[in-house]
Amino acid sequence: MNRLHIYAQEWEHQKAYIVGSEDALNSLRDAIHTALREHTSESRVIFAADGEGYRVHFIALEDGQQWNRLALPYTDETARDTRENTIKPWELVATKSAGIEENNDKPRDVHKD
Repeated sequence: MNRLHIYAQEWEHQKAYIVGSEDALNSLRDAIHTALREHTSESRVIFAADGEGYRVHFIALEDGQQWNRLALPYTDETARDTRENTIKPWELVATKSAGIEENNDKPRDVHKD
C-alpha cells in the first residue's frame, strides 16, 4: 500500500519531513516528473498509516508573480500568512488543470476535444 506521511513546518526555519513506503515515494517521484515535463499539476492518492487515503497534488509553478502571492505554508496560527489576496495551492490546481475528479488519480486534460 502507498503509505505516506507529510509533516509540515509549523514556523519559519523548521524542518519538514516526508516519510513514505517505497511504493509511495516512487509514486510521488513519477507525479513530480509528470508535472515538470508537462508544466501542469499532477496528483496521487496515498494513504496514512491508519489506512485513510488522501490526495497529494504537485504543481509546476514558474510564474514569479504567482510565487510572490503564494500563501506561505506554515501551520502554526502565529506563523500563518495574513496577507490579503494570497493564492492558495488548491486555486493553482483549479487553474492548472480544471476538472480534476476526486476519484481519478490523474487530472484530465480539459483542453482536448
